[in-house]
Amino acid sequence: GSEAFGKGKLHILGASAVNVDSDFNKGVQFLTMAIDMFKNEKGHTADAKIEDPVRSYQYLAMSSLALYLLENSEVIK
Repeated sequence: GSEAFGKGKLHILGASAVNVDSDFNKGVQFLTMAIDMFKNEKGHTADAKIEDPVRSYQYLAMSSLALYLLENSEVIK
C-alpha cells in the first residue's frame, strides 16, 4: 500500500468531494496497508486462528472493499 501510493503515485478516484480527496486516498492507502499486515500475520503462523465464520467474513469484506476501491484508480505522472 505505501509503495503504490508513495513511489507509485497511485490515486484512487471517487472521493465524495474535491476537498476530501486527500483524506479518501489516505484512507484507502491505510486500508490496503492494514490488509497487507493482516496477511503477513496470518501467513507466517502455523495456526491463523480464524475459526469464527463471522471473523472470516469480516476479513473478506475488508479485502473486497479495498479491491473495489482500487478498481477505480489511476497512476499520476
